[in-house]
Amino acid sequence: MKDIKKYSKALIILAFTTLPNFASIDSDSQITFAPIQVKQIEYIHKSDFLYHIAFKESSNRYNVSNQLNMLGKYQASRRALLDFGYSNEHIDSIHSTIYTDTLSSGRVVYYFETSLFPPSEQERFIGWYLSRIEQIYLRDIIEQYVGQEVDGIYITKAGILFASMLGFRHVQQYLESEGQIDFNDANGTSIKNRLSEFDAIELAS
Repeated sequence: MKDIKKYSKALIILAFTTLPNFASIDSDSQITFAPIQVKQIEYIHKSDFLYHIAFKESSNRYNVSNQLNMLGKYQASRRALLDFGYSNEHIDSIHSTIYTDTLSSGRVVYYFETSLFPPSEQERFIGWYLSRIEQIYLRDIIEQYVGQEVDGIYITKAGILFASMLGFRHVQQYLESEGQIDFNDANGTSIKNRLSEFDAIELAS
């Protein structure tokens, strides 16, 4: 019984000696607790996430390319398509169908023939690519940085996946440099821009 009393007394002392870390004492010696700031996370479905990617990359069009020969709804690069399993010859065949159209505004738009990279394959590609990012390319980065704040941005897995459409290596450099090394694509969109679009927005499980 004496041991129990000693143990209880020690716990009480410990509680009060650590209390200043969590509370303050006002002039009337009443304990007041400081509010804890909790980040409010918004969750979105995967279909909404893919729609957002496609809208940013191609305005949801399967048949568009760009000046760098990125292809389709999700603007797949040659390197990604090679990893996906396409041969250089097949990719060259797709690229050979690219043509341009000039809009009334003077803007040049690039299109390609989708028979060699059809919509069904494009949807399979994006599922594969995001899975590779999450499970292989940036697995350790996701584990380390999700839930942290970097360069004023609350990092989410959705943000990392979205930013990886500009190149997963650029995302890794940005996070590991604490925002000091950023990357801008040909349109001026940066890794920071992409991450900030999903600040505190996460994929629903």
